[in-house]
Amino acid sequence: MNILDKLSRVPESPGVYLMKDEFQKVIYVGKALSLKNRLRSYFKESRELLPRTQAMIEKIRDFDYILTDSEVEALILEYNLIKKYRPYYNVRYRDDKMYPFMEITTPESFPRMKVVRHLRMKGSRLFGPYTSALAIRQTLKLMMKIFRLRTCNLKLPGRLYRPCIYYYIKQCTAPCAAYISEEEYRVHAQKACDFLEGHSSKILKELTQEMAKEAEALNFEKCARLRNIIQALEKVREKQKIIFSKPVDFDSIAFAEKNSWIACQVLQVREGILSGDKHFILQMPVNLPFSEKVESILQNYYGEGTYIPPNVVLQEKIDNKESVERWLSKIGDRKVNLLSPSKGKLREVSLMTYKNAAMHLENLTRELEKPREDEAMMEIKDFLLLPEIPLKIEAYDISNLMGKEAVGSMVYFEGGKPVKDSYRKYKIRVKETPDDYAMMKELLSRRLKDTNTIPLPGLLLIDGGKGQLESALKAASELFIKDINIAAIAKKEETIFIPCRKSPVILPPGSKGLYLLMRIRDEAHRFALSYHRKLRKKSLTKSILDDIAGIGAKRKKVLINFFGSVEKLKKAGIDEIAKTPGISRKLAGEIHNVLAKD
Repeated sequence: MNILDKLSRVPESPGVYLMKDEFQKVIYVGKALSLKNRLRSYFKESRELLPRTQAMIEKIRDFDYILTDSEVEALILEYNLIKKYRPYYNVRYRDDKMYPFMEITTPESFPRMKVVRHLRMKGSRLFGPYTSALAIRQTLKLMMKIFRLRTCNLKLPGRLYRPCIYYYIKQCTAPCAAYISEEEYRVHAQKACDFLEGHSSKILKELTQEMAKEAEALNFEKCARLRNIIQALEKVREKQKIIFSKPVDFDSIAFAEKNSWIACQVLQVREGILSGDKHFILQMPVNLPFSEKVESILQNYYGEGTYIPPNVVLQEKIDNKESVERWLSKIGDRKVNLLSPSKGKLREVSLMTYKNAAMHLENLTRELEKPREDEAMMEIKDFLLLPEIPLKIEAYDISNLMGKEAVGSMVYFEGGKPVKDSYRKYKIRVKETPDDYAMMKELLSRRLKDTNTIPLPGLLLIDGGKGQLESALKAASELFIKDINIAAIAKKEETIFIPCRKSPVILPPGSKGLYLLMRIRDEAHRFALSYHRKLRKKSLTKSILDDIAGIGAKRKKVLINFFGSVEKLKKAGIDEIAKTPGISRKLAGEIHNVLAKD
């Protein structure tokens, strides 16, 4: 059936359509109130089309469609299919795997806090994205200190465990050991969600009341802990800017664009306070209508489970306002209004949002013009949650043969390029057993002891997996070194492990950052292997005579030439050995005694 015949059978119903090329690959996903009218509009010869649309139509060889009951359902289905197929002619969310989120796994009996790049568990609460890796680290530390939610991956409820160190330093309530009930733990989890949503005044009030009760009961230790938490929260509020006298909640969203790049800015206002700001990048075809751009931005930002406030302020009105409001209300489980103010305080906030978006677009333009190495290091920074671009990287590897002649190597890269004068090699001193973890720990311990003379780089890269990473972290911990960035890269699937994250970081194929890390890792492996081979070669030529005091290279050569081999020398007596030129009777006795023991 050709396209025209297929068009004649399309119903006048709302739904989603998928355009396909000659290889049956989905190149575009769209939605419509009337599928029949929308699909026919693509193939009208008299219609003037945008260049991007015309280019897409020239590649269409087939299409499919899915009927829905309403435009809202079509909007939801369209979003899911775009995420599934990643069509070329749809908006491409450039950074959806780059910036981290804070997830609280609320469907679980004892919710966990963890840093993720997308929603892992249906029904979880997702907060973010955090464009600063340092910001999400600080937030996680503060959350652990205040709300004491677990960060482990134990399946609870289940068998009882011993509390880990986080319980004893008062950063976890130890639900694994049944030290807290599920009901009480869920109160902590809800408070954590309220805090991340920006409702800190409510939490401050509750904590103040709780501190007063503990003071009346003379529980001074608990009272002091609550006081410290309140002070930490108040410091966070001090950094936030009050822009409304009323306790209003809304997100202000605006974007600036250049060519196919769109820089989006979100300002989060909670209880009248500017509590946070997020920015992210979209890549989409040029000449896309404004409403479709806004729709795509909202889909990508809120579609993964991010908290949706009751009001969302846009820089301009959109055509499909009602359907987008219904979609946001459905996924946010509350009534959501789209506002586009033309004057007043909200308009001022919207203009401020746009200025921030324009600034990020300018920064993005500069980044796109940077050399390849800078792009690679930017990717490494974002994927590995580093506080800044790792201009200096050290990589470490171990080489041994069943524990024999074990050596370690360190290679040094600056600006993405090797600095061979700064390479270092180590002879491993641990027992000659094939224990890579112990060897890596020794290697890192010896390196980290020199931090006073050789400052730490932006990243320490370990050749290996989680075991090698744990060994490196243990070495740093024993030396009381905290501000250190470590990652391990495994050869098998080129996955990367970083601290405080159980699952590996997987960089996309073709990533410049991954390529640079692999190149640095391979250089560390090459350097370690070459040193190991050199020592093995030396050991093969080593003689028992080398262990005798007073026997150097010259005397060893004279002895071998005189007797013909070490085996014949072993059979000789002291008098015979003493006849060798340059060998005294005393030295001959020492040689005879050593060889007799062998």
